[in-house]
Amino acid sequence: MSSKSSHINLYSASNQTNPTAQFVSEASKSSLSSSSALELKGATINLVNSSDSTKNVTDLAQFLSTLGTSSALASESSARQSAIASESAARAAAVASCNSTQDQARIQAVTSINASIASEANTRSSEVNGLSTEIATERGRIDTLLQGSTVDLDQLAEIVASYSQADTTLLNTINALQAQVTSLQQTIDTLTASN
Repeated sequence: MSSKSSHINLYSASNQTNPTAQFVSEASKSSLSSSSALELKGATINLVNSSDSTKNVTDLAQFLSTLGTSSALASESSARQSAIASESAARAAAVASCNSTQDQARIQAVTSINASIASEANTRSSEVNGLSTEIATERGRIDTLLQGSTVDLDQLAEIVASYSQADTTLLNTINALQAQVTSLQQTIDTLTASN
């Protein structure tokens, strides 16, 4: 069964070709359209089938204005949410890429530092071992020099004092021997002269 519709066309006095207003009733809806401005005038114009029967044309105008604004807001909200989602995804991808790059750089830096630390530790260990060997050698030489000494010569001042004391004792011994030699020489000279 084909759908039926009814049309009522209203023409202005100056233009009887194109309808100024057109009422169309078809299926389960009716519509009123106009090729120019459409005005509803009256002391009170009620909107039938409204839950509030006191609604009038002013309320209709406000409703239509709100409807347009709400539609625009809904469209803008949807566009913004889509842009935000897109921006969020792009930033998340950028952060992930940045983190990956930074993590790799940090891992390489830490690996390089660890290698440098290991190399430095090996160098220091070799140097410590070398110094320990040299210290042991020098300690052996000092122990050899001090071997047989009755004095605890563990300070440089004690070594100098001990050397000075030994030197003085040696000089005294030499002087005593020299005096004895001189005395013996005189005795020999006297004995030789008397013969």
